[in-house]
Amino acid sequence: MVVIPLFLQSTVGLKGEVEATAAFAVWLEHLTGATMLEQFPDVSHYLKAWDELTAAALSPAASERFIRDLAEDIT
Repeated sequence: MVVIPLFLQSTVGLKGEVEATAAFAVWLEHLTGATMLEQFPDVSHYLKAWDELTAAALSPAASERFIRDLAEDIT
């Protein structure tokens, strides 16, 4: 698990849950249902967004510290 800064979701245009598979498909869950994208021109936008999000995410160790610190702050 890694922490992705919340402000980045709007930066890359992600508003719902996104899952990109190795077969170049994206499953989107949204308020009115779900959509599967399978055409590479559509999927490529999500692959780029995923790359940007994972590059900006904290490392697993830093994410764990961040979550631990937040938990300590609220207890």
